[in-house]
Amino acid sequence: MLSSPYLRLKITIAVDEKSTNLNDYMQIIHPNRHQLTSLCLSNSTTIDLFLQTMKFDSMFQRLESIVLNGLKVADLLPILLALIPIPQLTRSIFTVSDNTISDFSHVYRVIFGLSALKYNKLSFKGPLPTLLLRNINNQPSPIKRLNLDHACQSDDLAYLLSYTPYLSYLRCARLIQSPQTIEKITISLPYLTHLFIERSYLRFDELEKLITKISSQLRIFNIAASNNAAYLDPDRWERLILLHMPRLHSFHFMNHQSMGDSFDITPYHESIQGFTSRFWIERQWIFQVQINLNYLSRTNIFYSIHPNKRQCNSDVALNNPNYTELWVRESSFAHYCASVIDNLAPLFTLVQIIKIHIMSDTASSRMLLDLLRYLPNLGYLRLKTLSVPKPRFLHAEENQTFHSISTSNKIVQVRIQQLTDFEQVQFLIDLCPMMKFLTINNSHAIASISLVRFVLSNNSKHISHLHYTDKLIMFDHENDLMERLYQDIEHYLRQQAEQLFIRANDFKERAKYFDNGPCG
Repeated sequence: MLSSPYLRLKITIAVDEKSTNLNDYMQIIHPNRHQLTSLCLSNSTTIDLFLQTMKFDSMFQRLESIVLNGLKVADLLPILLALIPIPQLTRSIFTVSDNTISDFSHVYRVIFGLSALKYNKLSFKGPLPTLLLRNINNQPSPIKRLNLDHACQSDDLAYLLSYTPYLSYLRCARLIQSPQTIEKITISLPYLTHLFIERSYLRFDELEKLITKISSQLRIFNIAASNNAAYLDPDRWERLILLHMPRLHSFHFMNHQSMGDSFDITPYHESIQGFTSRFWIERQWIFQVQINLNYLSRTNIFYSIHPNKRQCNSDVALNNPNYTELWVRESSFAHYCASVIDNLAPLFTLVQIIKIHIMSDTASSRMLLDLLRYLPNLGYLRLKTLSVPKPRFLHAEENQTFHSISTSNKIVQVRIQQLTDFEQVQFLIDLCPMMKFLTINNSHAIASISLVRFVLSNNSKHISHLHYTDKLIMFDHENDLMERLYQDIEHYLRQQAEQLFIRANDFKERAKYFDNGPCG
C-alpha cells in the first residue's frame, strides 16, 4: 500500500530521549519521502534525532507543509537552506526554543526566496532580533500570510514588507519603536486585508505613518497598546480610519493602563467619551472599560473597542446607542478595599456607563453599592454572584447609600449567573425598583421556588420579563407569572412521577423473579 503513487503521507512525530520508536518512523519516511506532503516534529528531541538520521533534499518533492517546534537557532538557517529545492512547500512554521539574542536577517532572506511559500510563522520569545533587510536583491516573495511571532522594530517591519507585495494577512507579536523613520521606505500591499498587532510600543504618530503606508484595503484590524494615553484619542483614530482604512469592517483595539495610588486624568482621558460618537455607533463598535481590581498591588484598566456581536433583549442598548460598557474583575485572594473604587471616581465621570459586568467570585453587596454610587446612568447590571449578609444587615452609612441608589438608579435589566439563595434576588429587587428584565442562571427547581417566594411577597409587579435556567417568561401581571410558574413546576413534578413509576414497575418485575425462584 505504501508503494502506491497516489498515497499522500502526513506524519507527526513527538518522541522523548527514552523513546525507541523513532527508527520505526524513519523506516516509513525514508523510502517514501517522495510521497510525504506534511511533516510535524513536535519538540527539540524529535528534531535532533530526525536530523541525525535524515536530511531535507529534493527527494521531498511533494512536501507542502513543515512544522518544527523547539528548533535551536543554530539549526534554523541550515534547515531553511535545505528546503530551497523543495518545489511544492507552501506552509512553514518554526518555533525557536533559544532565548538568546538572534540575527534573523539571513533567515528571512531565505524564507522570501522559497518559490512556492504562501504561509510562514516564526516564533521566538527572546529579545529583539536583528533584521537587516535593506537593499537585498530578492524577487518579490509569494507569501500571502505572514506571522511574525516575535519582536520587530517598525523600520525593520517596513523593509520586510517591501518584499511581500502579495500579502493578505499580517500578524506581529511585538512592534517596537525604531530610532529610524519609515517615511522614505516604499511599501505596496494592495491585497492586505487582515492586520494584527498583538502589542504595539510605537508612538501613535509612528503608527499613523505605518498605517498610511500599508492599510488602504484593510478589512480587519486588531491592535493592543500599553500605558500610552495617546492611543485614547478618538478623533485621531476616526481620521486615520476614514482616510486610510475606508473598507475597515472589524476593529479591535485595547490600551492597558496600570494605576498606582490614584487615577491621573490626562487630556486624552478627557476625550474618551468621543469613542461613543456617531462614527462609532454607525459601525456598531462598542467602547468598553475593564477594571481588574487588585487591592495588594496595582489596579489595571483596559480601554477597548470591539464589534458589537451580542444583542440585548431589552431597551437598554436601543435607548442608549452611544453607551459604554464597564467590566469589573477582582483578585480572588484580595480583601475588598473601597478606596480603590473611590480613586477610580474621576474615570467614571468621563464616560456614560450604561452596562456593567461584575465578574468576580467575591463580589459583595458593599462593593456593588460603592460602584453604583458613581454610575447614575446604569441600565444593565450583570453579576457573576453576589454575597449578601444573612440576615441582611447594612450599617447606617451603607443603609443610607442603599436608599439613595434604590430611589435614583435607572437599572431595568439584571442578570445573575450563580444564584445560591433567595436573599440575592430580594436584595436586587429592592435595590432596582425599575427592573423589568431579570435573568437567573440556576438549577430549575431552586429558581422556580425562589421566584414563587418573591412573587408571593408582592414585590415584583414591575418585572415583565423573567429568564431563568434556559426559559424565557413574559407576562403583564403577577397572576400571569404565578400561573406559568405553577404550570412549570407541575410539569417538572409529573416528569419526576413518571420516572418513579417506571422504577416501581421495574422493582415489581424483579419481585416476581424472586417469588418464582431462580429455576421457575
